[in-house]
Amino acid sequence: MYLGENLIVGEKSFPMVGSLPMDVVLEKKPQGHGYTILEVREQNPYYKIGEVFKGHEFHYSRALIKDTRDMTFAFKVLRAMGLTE
Repeated sequence: MYLGENLIVGEKSFPMVGSLPMDVVLEKKPQGHGYTILEVREQNPYYKIGEVFKGHEFHYSRALIKDTRDMTFAFKVLRAMGLTE
């Protein structure tokens, strides 16, 4: 949220850092709730390609990505409501 361009709550928009080309919208109902499984698919400084992570998500926010041309994701979402390409 913080790294996006704007945080949108109802009719109001609040400017954030602007490092990522996206806005984040806070909704009234959960947008993601349950178990998650992520697989590392891109080279990165923290995890080996092929590693699998399990976790849990519960959030009322959703991302509105504005431009994916230069964006790559380090993780493939195998199970969750996370970002998809």
